[in-house]
Amino acid sequence: MKKFLRTLCIALVAIVTGVAITACKPGSIEKAEAKMEKAGYTVLAYDASDDAEGFVGGFIAMDISAGESMCAILFESKEDAEKYAELNTKTEYGEVKVEGKWVFAGSEGAIKAFKK
Repeated sequence: MKKFLRTLCIALVAIVTGVAITACKPGSIEKAEAKMEKAGYTVLAYDASDDAEGFVGGFIAMDISAGESMCAILFESKEDAEKYAELNTKTEYGEVKVEGKWVFAGSEGAIKAFKK
């Protein structure tokens, strides 16, 4: 019984940790814009267009004094984000990364602020 409870506790801690780690990225353009502005970035957000399937919107964030910048795009689904990233592997901001419904590229500090 003691071994079972220990295993159950470890499993619950792993689940809670997983949820906490994945819940860090913003869920909307407005939340992402507010988060980056709070971190000291100048943000230019844009809404959906017909450029890509499942495209919701995106933003460009810059902190000129720190030399940090990034570009991020939000899609309706993870599959749409992955399709877009396959076709666009590099940008002027660097290598493209996909996490959930977000596709983004940029400097290390800006990406850290975005994920925080």
